[in-house]
Formats: sequence, structure tokens, C-alpha cells
Amino acid sequence: MRRHDPGKRDFDKSAKDWERDAARLKMTGALADAVISRLTWGPDLVAMDYGAGTGLVTLRIQPLVGRVLAVDTSPGMLAVLEEKVAEAGLANVAVRLWDIEKDPLPEDRFDLIVSTMTFHHLRDIPA
Repeated sequence: MRRHDPGKRDFDKSAKDWERDAARLKMTGALADAVISRLTWGPDLVAMDYGAGTGLVTLRIQPLVGRVLAVDTSPGMLAVLEEKVAEAGLANVAVRLWDIEKDPLPEDRFDLIVSTMTFHHLRDIPA
């Protein structure tokens, strides 16, 4: 398991309580609505949710695509999402630990990639 950068927020510790913040839920819901309203969706699409966290956006786009890969650098956040996926019996959601700044690009191909509230955590956005 990868150790987190000490300068970064400890998302693993925050994961279990992440969705208890009403303001965060409202903002994430508004961002998901904006993404959903601006894109064309379909059952043949393969999507990635980069910085998926606990899956607030992933689970909103899941019914709109054929398959979605949720990626994040936090094992704790992804564990919460994996529980949700298992409880709902979602066969079209995959969860993967992945760090865009350190790991090679996935070999999967995507029709679209969504990301909300993630890029400000990256050290080198242009790269």
C-alpha cells in the first residue's frame, strides 16, 4: 500500500465520515448535475471518474454509461466506494487504486473522463 504524501490531507482517515458533511454533499451534487447536463451519455460508453473518492459522482454517472472505472489515490476512500458497489450489486463499476502522478496510464480506453474537486491536489497539473 502506498504511503500518502505528508503534506496532503489524509483522505484514508476522512473516508468513513466523508459523506457526513452536508455542504460537501450539496456541492458534489451540483457538480455532478453540471457534468451530467453537459455531456451525451449512452450504454456503449466507458467512463473514468478520476479522483472518485467515495463515489459520489461515480454512482451518479453509473446508470448513464456501460461501464465506469473509479480511480483514486486513497485506499480508504475506495474501500467505502467498494462497499457501496457491492451492496448495490453494480456490475458495471470497477474500482482501482491509481495515482496519475506516479503510476503508468491504465491500458483501458475511455470515451470520457470526469473529475471533480481533484486537480487542486495535484503537484504538476500541466504534466
